[in-house]
Amino acid sequence: MLVAFLLAAAASPQSACWDDFVAKTFDPALCLPKPTAQELTVDGQALVYLPKEMRVWVVRDFALSANGKASTSHQPWLLGDILRTLRPFKDDPEKFAQELAALQQRLPGLDGRSATWVSELLRDTMLHHEDWDPDEDEPDDGLLLTPAWELDRKVPERHRFWQQRSGDDSVFQLAVLYFADSVAICDTALDFEQYKQHVDNRYDEIGMVANTLEQGSDAAGRSFAYYKLFYTWDLPFPFSSYDCDADVLIHFDAQNNLMTEMSARGDDLYWACAQNLFLPVLDRNGEQVCAMMVQQFGFDLDGVPDSKGDRLQAYRSQVGSKKIFAEARFQKRKKEDKPAAANLPGTLPDLSILNR
Repeated sequence: MLVAFLLAAAASPQSACWDDFVAKTFDPALCLPKPTAQELTVDGQALVYLPKEMRVWVVRDFALSANGKASTSHQPWLLGDILRTLRPFKDDPEKFAQELAALQQRLPGLDGRSATWVSELLRDTMLHHEDWDPDEDEPDDGLLLTPAWELDRKVPERHRFWQQRSGDDSVFQLAVLYFADSVAICDTALDFEQYKQHVDNRYDEIGMVANTLEQGSDAAGRSFAYYKLFYTWDLPFPFSSYDCDADVLIHFDAQNNLMTEMSARGDDLYWACAQNLFLPVLDRNGEQVCAMMVQQFGFDLDGVPDSKGDRLQAYRSQVGSKKIFAEARFQKRKKEDKPAAANLPGTLPDLSILNR
């Protein structure tokens, strides 16, 4: 009865002043911190910091060589152009490899790493297969993972929580493409009841805590929204389950890219954080082909011997399932002749689904 009351339909969002919000409701310093150069270096080798890398990669002109020189007949080839060219072959590994190799011959900027990333992001046959197992990293599951970085508890300028916390230090990095519009992506992210249909779902209960939705403008004048999320997650035998209250912040970065931040602490958790960055993927004509979501995440349960593989499995299940459902929503709306939603920079998504 109490849970049902807490997860009741939300009231209209409260108007929030940024200074009051950070003083009384949530401190953004509790969101996942940006890594230092030292945290991105392992044995003298630099790790890829995926959010930074992808901001550049999605707007790169692959027709240009590494030194950026262009011929007089230069025609740009952006990521959207590459994806649109290769997507018809995504379920045919041999033909896909041939077409990708042909593009590499044609485009001097399409290096080996970029070709691998394109392949891992675009080929998603296994993701849609009934035997998809989020515990396995398949080359055709549509999920790109890069090496994790490790949180250092001795970074002095961070919130004291990050210096005093216990648990694992790993921050995993993942990217996925959504061939869907902003309405389908947002509605899927906020349709908490649908989470119980995720592959390998372990949610017993999940939803927004009533009367926690707030909206306003941050110190730079950019829109933000906030709500508190409650969920109960089932654990394998001999454990039972754990409860979690999480703060969710929806905001924009300096380039007006949408971001969501989840931060949770509690008796059952050492820590839990996730950061999602949404980047539009355009073609040379400025038309959006799809959206990329870049996620960083990490968590550790108190008293449960969960492994890095367990944590990866949980997030891969959520991200892969959301891709499946978002793209299905979009296709359903297309069949109903509903126009695709425009992606307006700096505009908060429609949060009305939280009131349904």
